[in-house]
Amino acid sequence: MSAPAYSSANVAKAIERVPRMGSTEIEELGARAASRGFEELRDACALELSLRGPARIAGEDAPLHDDWRREVEPLGLAQTIEYAFGLAAPATEAETSIVRLIAETPGITHAALGAAYGKRDLSLVMGHFVNDRHGCFRKWLADEEDQSGVLFRKDRSGRSVRYWLKPETETAFRQIGLIGAVEPGA
Repeated sequence: MSAPAYSSANVAKAIERVPRMGSTEIEELGARAASRGFEELRDACALELSLRGPARIAGEDAPLHDDWRREVEPLGLAQTIEYAFGLAAPATEAETSIVRLIAETPGITHAALGAAYGKRDLSLVMGHFVNDRHGCFRKWLADEEDQSGVLFRKDRSGRSVRYWLKPETETAFRQIGLIGAVEPGA
């Protein structure tokens, strides 16, 4: 004899699946749960969406992001960055170029970075550094003003935003060879 469709066991299974679902599917499930009075499932959906912040994760990508989240759970930020850009989704050519420009010119303005980068998609690429690896970084996002703040220190007090690599970012990117060489004993 099978369990009723809305048994507490089935609701618990649905809650377990939420992190492996796409954002749109979670929104739909949350709405159905709310309309049927399943507050625990509705709340699980709302929590998952809040943890994703502005990231919209497609259904086919959600299991991968959840796997990444689990892989980096015990890691510190530098090790998370190494994993994210080394194993999970290696840095693209555009990302590598931007990171090297910031590393070579700490405090570089957005305008100067855009001019040196030479392509019009600078802001888009910067926005995707973390978004495309969201599962790796979600535990670090709660204290950040925006997603790329996990990797970069920013000063917005002037006419143009200025960028520096955070110490953990510099350490990780040196370790995986994205910038400079790893110094002996480091």
